Amino acid sequence: MTQGFGHSRRRVAFELAAFAVVLALAVWGGLAAIRTLAVRAAAALPVSVDRAVGRQAAESMLAGEERCKDDAPLRAIVDRFRPHLPAEFRDVRVYALRGAEVNAFALPGGDLFVLRGLLGEAKRTEEVAGVLGHEVGHAVLRHGMRRLARQAALSVAMALVLGGEGDVASTLAGGAARLRALKFERDDEREADDFGLDLCARAGVDPRALGEFLGKLPDAPAAWLSTHPSSAERRERLLAKARNTPVARPEATLPSIETLRAACR
Repeated sequence: MTQGFGHSRRRVAFELAAFAVVLALAVWGGLAAIRTLAVRAAAALPVSVDRAVGRQAAESMLAGEERCKDDAPLRAIVDRFRPHLPAEFRDVRVYALRGAEVNAFALPGGDLFVLRGLLGEAKRTEEVAGVLGHEVGHAVLRHGMRRLARQAALSVAMALVLGGEGDVASTLAGGAARLRALKFERDDEREADDFGLDLCARAGVDPRALGEFLGKLPDAPAAWLSTHPSSAERRERLLAKARNTPVARPEATLPSIETLRAACR
């Protein structure tokens, strides 16, 4: 049986079941208590659960999306990041989708999705890298898992209380697929911004790029901006931090923005 980060599938299933039981116990405390306990329970789960949920959601999502012809140029960006990620996230995968939205998102566990519209909006590869660094930050910091726990808490708990036999992993994965449309909280955005900027700097990618990309989005019909609320303060904070952040010397060049776009025509 395939092992994942030291946890068997049976172990992951047990952890998911335990998570659902904890949520069910919160029903009698009201919705606020359910959400609070759900977030705490999610934080206590091993990252292997994030990965199991995210991979199931990714399979479902890819079945209904048109992919670009080649993910390799985006993978070259992620490969630059891998040595600087926590060990549990170094095997993240990245997919290019042919959607016209200016959007990118990460699922629990770190798998990344970039839509063609974002590649068309970015002026240079470093801007795409900044967005990917930000998104993988949401996964590493488990922002999506916390949001998923809040969203799924009531439905999972009620199914258990009423004697339902629904697959808890499937319930969570269904919510994970909807993360692309859920707004993040301000504190989550700040944390992911800082993570992405620092990740870029350690990987030898211009840390100013994310702030520059945000600066051009207010006038664009960007789905990414609608789920990642921007502000002049946020852009200025990123650019100010980038000016004072040392950047490692890159070991290799990244693919050009033209190469990224050509792979998704």
